[in-house]
This record gives sequence, structure tokens and C-alpha cells, in this order.
Amino acid sequence: MVRILSFGKVSKFYSFMKQKEQNNISRKFNIQSETLKVYLINLGNVRNICAHDEKLYDVRLKNRINITDYHRQLKLTRKDNKIAYATRDLFSVIIILKILLEKDLFNEFYYNISEKIERLETQLFTIKIDKVLYKMGFPKNYRNLFK
Repeated sequence: MVRILSFGKVSKFYSFMKQKEQNNISRKFNIQSETLKVYLINLGNVRNICAHDEKLYDVRLKNRINITDYHRQLKLTRKDNKIAYATRDLFSVIIILKILLEKDLFNEFYYNISEKIERLETQLFTIKIDKVLYKMGFPKNYRNLFK
């Protein structure tokens, strides 16, 4: 079914499934069904932005993701542990992919992203790469997510 339906339709299909079925699927990723719904919606939005050649680098997604262990690991949470960086931006999508993808697929993705960032850095003359990464929601220690 995933090969036949668009990503958006798979996301909608999941949201229309019975709760028990959603729970069975989300358990495979060790997350709550509502969390997976938000992840699928955000991934669908990013997919649509890419497909329509819209500006992605400083995207602000409508749906905020919950704080994850990766937010805590990278120290992206505030002391009140209520609001975190990387909950509605491009880096939040990378966190989603870290959670959903198998390790080898995520590592391949990381390699590709790192390569693109390095190439971009060599092409920038009027702005530093850190400012671009900041606009995308990447914390300074973002590479730690990939370890």
C-alpha cells in the first residue's frame, strides 16, 4: 500500500485507522500513536515543500513535536522541560527521521546531509554556515545526534 499511495494519503489513512491498529503500528517505533500522527503530518508537509520547490531551509511547521530523548541528549530543552528547540523546524524533521528510520538508512541520510552542508559552506562568502544552520534549527552540537 505504501508503494501505491502518496505519502499524504498514507498519513491520512493512518489517522483514520482504528486506535488499536494505530497503536500496533506506533509501538513498532516505540512511540505513541498521536506522536506518529504528528510525525507523519510534518514529514508530509516537508515532502510537499520539496515537491513544489518551495523554501525549506527556514520552515516553521504547524505541528510541534514533543520533546524526545534526543532533545535532552543534545540539551535542547529549557530547564522547565516544557519548550525545546527543534520542535517545529527542519532539525525537528531530522529528529523524526532519526526515530523512524533504521540505523543504516539514517546513517546514509546523515552522510548525505553532512556532505551537502560541507559543500554549501565552501560556496558561502557573505554569511557563515553557522547562521544558515541556525535558521534551519540546527543546534551547534547537531553532529552529536548522529553518533
